[in-house]
Amino acid sequence: MRPSMTVQTSQRQQQGNILFIILIAVALFAALSFAVTQSMNSGGGKNSTATNEKTQLLVDQISQYSSMVATAVTRVIMNNSCSLSTVNFGTPLWQDNTAYDLGNLTPASKVCDIFNINGGGVVFQKPPFEVLNTNGQEYGFTGHLAITDVGTAISELSMVIEVNRDICIRANEQDRVTSGGAAPPVLGNASARFETPLPASKAFGRYDIDNGNNRFPATFVLGDSSTPQFKGHKMGCYETATNSGIFVFYQVMIER
Repeated sequence: MRPSMTVQTSQRQQQGNILFIILIAVALFAALSFAVTQSMNSGGGKNSTATNEKTQLLVDQISQYSSMVATAVTRVIMNNSCSLSTVNFGTPLWQDNTAYDLGNLTPASKVCDIFNINGGGVVFQKPPFEVLNTNGQEYGFTGHLAITDVGTAISELSMVIEVNRDICIRANEQDRVTSGGAAPPVLGNASARFETPLPASKAFGRYDIDNGNNRFPATFVLGDSSTPQFKGHKMGCYETATNSGIFVFYQVMIER
């Protein structure tokens, strides 16, 4: 074979190899793009495994915080001779501390302060951004929710927070209030929200103290004939009124 023909043949083979490599690279890029697109679509779906797992973790996080605070309340009552009349949720870390701070109604030594090292020793936390329905919401502590068949007819001490609909649904499923992705039960009372900052009329603080005695007014009742789903449930989530878009998560800390 002549040298010129050998060179031409070799060049054609190299060009063919390069073209083949390019075609493979294009195919791999297309496959990768498709996989990424599918993953993004799947990850964003409300019924996707990834989304459900993340929602569950967020519900667990706020529930665990409530349990932590509840443990601190029990500890200061048992170890520091506090009572529910002197348990103080006041701290300057609130957006507005007015509703919670008991002032001279609680010991100056702070042994009954939940968010103080001398008392409950709980680290004050903000809720995860992903659970919120409105930016800037805080956890709330209230004595104005009464849950039928939980304790007596007197209101419980509960942690509350306004959350988004997905968190609300998952919380109800976790405590078997509802199932199958059912919409949150409607309380039918537009004022049954716990906004931030929490007003004194709804916060567990000075408003609940009457001459040293907890009044615990049962402002809102869950688990009665209008909301039977909540009967006996220490954790759940409701929509305040039909199509209000305001969903309130609650967890009982101290039964009454």
